Amino acid sequence: VGIWAGGALAQAWLVPALLLVALLLAEQMLTRAYRVTLARTAPSSVELGRDLSLHYRVSATPARTLQLDLAEVMPESLSGHDWQQDYLLAAAKPLEFSVRRQTLELANLSFDAVKARVLGVFGLAWWPRTLFAPAQVRVMPQSLTQAERRQFTREYGESSQRKSGQGLELLTLRDYQPGDAPRSIDWKASARSLANS
Repeated sequence: VGIWAGGALAQAWLVPALLLVALLLAEQMLTRAYRVTLARTAPSSVELGRDLSLHYRVSATPARTLQLDLAEVMPESLSGHDWQQDYLLAAAKPLEFSVRRQTLELANLSFDAVKARVLGVFGLAWWPRTLFAPAQVRVMPQSLTQAERRQFTREYGESSQRKSGQGLELLTLRDYQPGDAPRSIDWKASARSLANS
């Protein structure tokens, strides 16, 4: 408007522009003074097909209410997409949350950096941060739980049942006939008959 108006107002836009730049520089310095730390808790191993739960804990010093935008690129061997979420870090207590993904293939998973943006103290801009919280998780072959093992053996025959067969009756013994299955031969009785003859 100052440029269009001409005259003394032609350079008037410099005043708010310089003020904005000064506020941005001050906000950057003040926001950088806050140390944001991230801690990640993850199991050392997880079975294939099971859920992997990653627990995060974010804190800031000195304590102050901060608005954060966190994002992380997840490994391709996990289900779902990369996660991104806005959080409000209260001054009184650290921020804690969990991210859960299902394992899709055997792998050695490596987690390192979480990208973050912190809203400046004046609310003028978002200031980027990189929060490091390394973790290693090994995806192991799946093993059956006790309940699943019982179900598996029950479904696939590890149980007693009545079954028709030749039994131990002497009346069922007879001489070998061509075509008899080898498992139906009473080898001990055959050996005794040969020893007596």
